[in-house]
Amino acid sequence: MVLSVVGYRTISNLMVEMIAESNLQTLNQVQNKLKQVDSVIDDILLKTAVNSNIQQIIKSKPDEGWNAYLESRLFVDYIQLLVIGNPEIYNITILNFDGKRIDSQGRFLSNTSIDVPPIYNQIMDDLVGGSSNKIISPIYQTSRIDMISFGKLILDLQTGEPIGVVIIDLNLGMINKGLNDVNLLQSGIIILLDQNDHVIYHPEQKTGTSHKETWIKTLESMPYTLGKTENENQMLYLQTKIDELGWTLYGIVPYEEVIKKLVDFRFKFNIFLLIMIVAIGIVAISIRKVFVMPVLTLQRLMRKVESGDFTVRASSKRNDEIGQLGISFNQMVRQIKELIEQVYEVRINESRALYYQKQAELEALQSHITPHFLYNTLHSISWLANRKGIREIQSVVDSLSSILQYSLQTTPKMVKLRDEFEYLKLYLDIIDFRYGGTIEFSYELPETVQHVLLPRLSLQPILENAIKHAFNETNEKKSISIITVQDNKDVIVKVEDSGSGIQEEELTHINRMLSTPERDNELHSDHKDRAGIGLINVHYRLQMWFGKEYGITITSTEGRGTTVQIRIPIEYKATDTLK
Repeated sequence: MVLSVVGYRTISNLMVEMIAESNLQTLNQVQNKLKQVDSVIDDILLKTAVNSNIQQIIKSKPDEGWNAYLESRLFVDYIQLLVIGNPEIYNITILNFDGKRIDSQGRFLSNTSIDVPPIYNQIMDDLVGGSSNKIISPIYQTSRIDMISFGKLILDLQTGEPIGVVIIDLNLGMINKGLNDVNLLQSGIIILLDQNDHVIYHPEQKTGTSHKETWIKTLESMPYTLGKTENENQMLYLQTKIDELGWTLYGIVPYEEVIKKLVDFRFKFNIFLLIMIVAIGIVAISIRKVFVMPVLTLQRLMRKVESGDFTVRASSKRNDEIGQLGISFNQMVRQIKELIEQVYEVRINESRALYYQKQAELEALQSHITPHFLYNTLHSISWLANRKGIREIQSVVDSLSSILQYSLQTTPKMVKLRDEFEYLKLYLDIIDFRYGGTIEFSYELPETVQHVLLPRLSLQPILENAIKHAFNETNEKKSISIITVQDNKDVIVKVEDSGSGIQEEELTHINRMLSTPERDNELHSDHKDRAGIGLINVHYRLQMWFGKEYGITITSTEGRGTTVQIRIPIEYKATDTLK
């Protein structure tokens, strides 16, 4: 869609350029015609100035008799041959510096006998006193005709001295008549200004008036530009200069007419864009229905299982990966329910130690996944992530697989601290991915205590409890440290967090629960979310394996964090019954 919009704008700009270039060509045609007029005028001026007969006429003194008449007829006959096909030339006049004057209309009276246009005297003065031998006058009016005159010095062909001037009067009415026939689109106009920015031609202004518009400055040296009038109407302005005359030709085209050329293209583009949006919408709805909704449904069912409802079942009618995920989910829920029933039987028939051990194993299963779900679904996800090149997901899934394999083993019951730490690292890799690296973890496990034994899954519930309850949105620094130190014949594992700490009343209640294992009903009190069933179970299991002097102690300062200490003996020999 972005490419389409960019393409539309590019083509629109290109079409505007093409329209502008087309109108510039029209202006250039007008420019060439005006240049031809200027070229004809130059040619007539030159031929008149160097003609030997005219040179002789200019050199002779003023005469109003028969000779003057013959000179006039000679001049008229010569000029008529030059101006054939150039109706815009109104009159051609020759004057010498003694007051003699003859024009192409047959008048040969002296300057004292007939009024001479004041512009003639100005042209003569400018030619004699200036460095140029050709002068273009400002716009003036004579006999109600708008004129511009071109003057040239007549130099003696023998001596090179000025002996007079030849002046051509250009009828602007004839020029304007030709300009009236020039069209720029439907309602565009052209404007011709002289070197003093006076109107030579304007369809709405009088010839000779001053024309000062702000849009002229915006053009500067550019051939065309877009601008707005005082009425906020957008226009396409064009210009071309006639350097030989010092004139400037402007074109003004309403932008609405330019846009009309784009209407058909814009309609087709909008139809294409609408089809594309509808297609994208259909694809999006299909993807949501086929892929997203089943996953959201499975997520909703998983929340019900987390809340304790094991009667839910996912639809498994599909044959793809999502269908397999539904089958594995149903098997997981079924097996968790069976394990829960087994745990209740174990609580009745077996010893307290076995009860807590089984309960810990059940928690591991409930917190994560079943073996069938592990090997049928996680392996498929890892394979799919590897195929798609999503290495982060593959790494997390592999870590989760290793964690589940470790937590689901039933033997041995006791493991080395080294193995328990390796399991924690896998677990924290997943936590780091889940929380986007916002929690900083650190470990300390000296080699001298790596062989020390403790019950399987003793550290993970404590770490999980810290991650769940230690931090809130106000914590700027989130860190958890797992430090192992030797204390005489014992080993202390400290899990320290930089969280918000535990309120004094709640901490007192938790410590009371840790000191009264007989009160099983406390496990289901309102404080279980803070203490956690797993935390209590770890404490009781440690005491069952190693004695009442071992287990968990908790210290906390509100607002400064919490420290959970696990004390276990360095030397412990596992019996066959514990393997």
